[in-house]
Amino acid sequence: MSSYDVFVIGAGPGGEVAVDRLKRAGLTVAIAERELIGGECGSWGCIPSKTLLRPVDVAAEARRTWGVSEPKLDWEEVREYRDYMIRNLDDTKEQESYAEKGIDVYKDAARIAGEGRVEVGGETHEAAKIVVATGSDAVIPPIPGLEDAGYWTNREATAFSDLPESVVMLGGGPIGIELSQMFARYGAKVTLVEAAERLLAREDPAIGEMLKGSLEEDGIDVRLGSRAESVESANGKRRVSIEGGGSAEGSELVVAIGRKPRIEGLGLEEAGAEVDQKGVTIDERCRAAENLWAIGDMTGIMPFTHVAKYQGRLTAADITGKGSPKADYSAIPRVVFSDPEVAAVGLSAEGAREQGID
Repeated sequence: MSSYDVFVIGAGPGGEVAVDRLKRAGLTVAIAERELIGGECGSWGCIPSKTLLRPVDVAAEARRTWGVSEPKLDWEEVREYRDYMIRNLDDTKEQESYAEKGIDVYKDAARIAGEGRVEVGGETHEAAKIVVATGSDAVIPPIPGLEDAGYWTNREATAFSDLPESVVMLGGGPIGIELSQMFARYGAKVTLVEAAERLLAREDPAIGEMLKGSLEEDGIDVRLGSRAESVESANGKRRVSIEGGGSAEGSELVVAIGRKPRIEGLGLEEAGAEVDQKGVTIDERCRAAENLWAIGDMTGIMPFTHVAKYQGRLTAADITGKGSPKADYSAIPRVVFSDPEVAAVGLSAEGAREQGID
């Protein structure tokens, strides 16, 4: 058994910011990660998706620019660079870097095992304070036949080796839009199936209309107001039946309908935290209970890397007593890396009206 000032569970962007600042403040710290240091963003999210989007965006820009020849896309070179950017899904060097800084790393699932205790890898460690930053998982809808037919999430859709011939994308939010455009521009036939009547339902309707036109220019079959009813697999393809009639077929089916907080099996409720399907309830300093903090996607506030890092800084400040600033989420920027890109800060017009702001 080891004893620490702070034990951080989860080595995604938020957890890494917190553990770094706490260590630099002179505290003894440890961090546990059941998968890869860097979390979803660095391995299966932000980094690989933007790496894959950049070449096809450049090619599209060249097509729109007079006097410029369209560059040739080399998938093998793109794939090699993508693998470099995600470290070939190997975090050995990151573990060594933490060890050199005097930070203990536990590569296993961890849970709170009582007041001031963390259980990981069959061992229990003491910690005066605990920070939980376990992130989120892809939401998988209970569609009949989906599990048997097989599907991709953002993980497979950013780590594939061979370009699929065709793709059915379930979801017209930021992830679904980015991945649809990426696959289409690499040559796949893409059908995007969205249950809502517009894309990017949280943004102004005009934005969704604009993006629909852009996706269709890329040859994407955009089907709005279409809810998947069932899925079946035949002849190496997945066929999605749509409520009310019709279907969509692809060699791969990608589920991108949203994210859910990763909160199961962590011992949060036993530690005094309030937890529901939206995530862990925290206060303005990211406190979830006495001597317990929660940061990042698992809080359900905003599932963005920069929010997780912001909360990591707030948590470190609160634990060390250096300022203890309060969180302010009123002007958090958000971006969809589509073409054209969509960027926003604060409330949409519709959201403002819902809050009585004219």
